[in-house]
Amino acid sequence: MDLPHDWDIFEGPDSGHGATGTGGGWFEAGKGEYRKQFSIDNGKLIMDNSLVKLHFEGVYQKAEVFVNGQKTGQHHYGYTPFTVDVTPYINKDKKEVNEVVVKVDNSDQPNCRWYSGSGIYRLTFVTVEVLDKQGTPVPEAAIDCEAVVNGAGTLSAFASADLKDTEPYTSPRVKTWKGRALLVVRSTQKKGSVSVSIKSALPTARLTLKSK
Repeated sequence: MDLPHDWDIFEGPDSGHGATGTGGGWFEAGKGEYRKQFSIDNGKLIMDNSLVKLHFEGVYQKAEVFVNGQKTGQHHYGYTPFTVDVTPYINKDKKEVNEVVVKVDNSDQPNCRWYSGSGIYRLTFVTVEVLDKQGTPVPEAAIDCEAVVNGAGTLSAFASADLKDTEPYTSPRVKTWKGRALLVVRSTQKKGSVSVSIKSALPTARLTLKSK
């Protein structure tokens, strides 16, 4: 499935009986799990020089995040974003598969006076912070970048992190803000590799994910 996702919408309401009651629209809510497996071709190069984090714009609610069987973080409130540092838990070897599991518990009902939905209902993405030789994040910079996505994925959005930026997020070219930019890649729902390249005045950064 694609994210964002709300399982209540897919299941539909049970009028007069759903756990969320009148205020929540009579949906069942309950518990759910999301799983994603991937491998990183050039993982050692990336992981030895970076901090890798998972950022969730919204999960309703009581979310727990696991990477390769180890709990990496949790966030109980359903309406605020949160970030989990997964650097120590990612397998660097491209032959090893990584698995991310997000457990969601919205079974304690009723908990809202309106429809809340259930699941990872907002965007989720990976952030990578490049480190220098001393382990310090690379100084803030504004660099022109171009994103190229090939294989079993498409470029959904590419933008700087500047909230004042008015440039269209559908362009493959952006200027980083404080050394950062956000790239959203959407799966084509086909098995295979997704190749991402970021071109700039610096050496080209490349990342290949294998989705199963």
